Amino acid sequence: MLATISGDVAVGMVLASACMWMIHIAAWGIFLSFLAWLIAAVLALVISQYVVHPTVKFVLSDRKLDDVTRRVFGLTELFYAQGVRSSQDIWHALKRTAGTVQGRWRPAG
Repeated sequence: MLATISGDVAVGMVLASACMWMIHIAAWGIFLSFLAWLIAAVLALVISQYVVHPTVKFVLSDRKLDDVTRRVFGLTELFYAQGVRSSQDIWHALKRTAGTVQGRWRPAG
């Protein structure tokens, strides 16, 4: 009878120990997953503060935007002037060609 009770107590202690071990591991798992989440959240804030904000501030600064606008406007004026000059050159070439062809061409009659 004493052996049966000792065996029951031993099996109970093993199962209780296994349950406690599982609870302990699960608690560590929950704690570690919370800790990983917390570290990820803090890391996201740090990256946002020290990487994203300076990059956006650098890329979208008023001075840079004004500089880009000024350069695009300058290129537009340059292309416009070049286009006017080219079209005038083409017009003069066509007039010279038309004058040359007109001088060589004689109406029949």
